[in-house]
Amino acid sequence: YLNVINMCVLADSPTAALGKKLQDSKSSDISQSTAQAIHEALVAKGVRRITLVVSLFDGHMPFYYTYRQRLDYKEDSTHRNFEPPLAHMYELSRMKNYNFSLVPTENPQIHLYHAVERHPPKRKAEQCFFARAVLREGDIFAGSTLFQRRMIDYLQTEVEKLFTDMVTAIDVATQHPDYAESRNHHIYLNIVPEFVYEPEKIDQLIRKMGQRYGEQLWRLNVGELEVCVRLRGLGEEAMPLRFIVSNPTGLDFSVSGYYQVKDLRTNEVYYQLCYGSPSYLDGKPVNTPYPVLGDLGRRRLHARSNQTTYVYDFPALFAASVRRQWQKRAAMAEANGRPGIAQPAEHLLVEFNELVLDEQDQLQEVKRAPALNDIGMVAWRVVARTPECPDGREFILMANDTELAIKLGLPRLYISANSGARIGLASEVKK
Repeated sequence: YLNVINMCVLADSPTAALGKKLQDSKSSDISQSTAQAIHEALVAKGVRRITLVVSLFDGHMPFYYTYRQRLDYKEDSTHRNFEPPLAHMYELSRMKNYNFSLVPTENPQIHLYHAVERHPPKRKAEQCFFARAVLREGDIFAGSTLFQRRMIDYLQTEVEKLFTDMVTAIDVATQHPDYAESRNHHIYLNIVPEFVYEPEKIDQLIRKMGQRYGEQLWRLNVGELEVCVRLRGLGEEAMPLRFIVSNPTGLDFSVSGYYQVKDLRTNEVYYQLCYGSPSYLDGKPVNTPYPVLGDLGRRRLHARSNQTTYVYDFPALFAASVRRQWQKRAAMAEANGRPGIAQPAEHLLVEFNELVLDEQDQLQEVKRAPALNDIGMVAWRVVARTPECPDGREFILMANDTELAIKLGLPRLYISANSGARIGLASEVKK
């Protein structure tokens, strides 16, 4: 099946209700019944897809409906309001680990999907929302020219406006009782226009948006923001760049930037890290599906539901605090016109070695992934390099009691990471 049919219906004001009727229904029954009535003729002509566009004269965006041969020419509701040339940019194929359905939104530019995990291993299936949008050239440059405003203004106004609508769509949807168990939502924004811009500037813009909307995203259980852009230097070809933004602790954003690199031997296209810390996309093919929430994520969200912090998130909080101390010291040095202290490499700011019991019940220092503990005690030996002590200060960080700090003569910091430990801080400690 190679042929497609694209039709456009121009609805004037007396018949504008046609578009509203189609938009509000779960399937566009009017055109669907027509297509099914001529099913045999469509199959004979090799028509694999029909796209119906309902254009209104009231300034509203057109409505798009897609009917596929493999669905017996019923509407593919997952592609509602997809412009055919842009459909692939929504990357719905990466949601293959979920069964998903379209949820109506006020803004037809935003496509919101309620997704349910397909094959949960002996547990309740995870549920989440995927909010997806594509920003075209016309959406940004309508009524303006490239030279009338700075590029940063386009990004901060049009992109932020669409992002705000996506957050609102998730906020409204999660209040419905049918979606009460949904969590760990995902926002995907694909920016089509090419920009002459540095990746670091995009990172700054994303972090600025994160600071402005971070509290709301945290409250709504948005686990990840994905932004696709096309950047080019002066006189250079545009290169697709993808940013993955997460904030698992609620206090510190992690931003990872990826180029797309083609393997000349296999012709496969992979993600290659070019900025920030590695994520699940590092070295993976571009069509890698979204992973289902793992054990670490479930434990983290369980802790949040009990209004506490997951114990393995504390190292990241300490690292974020030390990083901010260095940033503050650098800003003070710049303001005073003095040379600042050389900051250690990012991975050396704070080093953590987890303390675990071996077969002889002796504590050993190891580096391992989070959430591998099998007892209710977690502890680390920490080296923190702060502006006051750039060579490093050692201490023991624990989520339960241990005698190791006393034995080594190191300070020990005890953190409480359970839902019942909210008694308060002793006045002696406060002093």
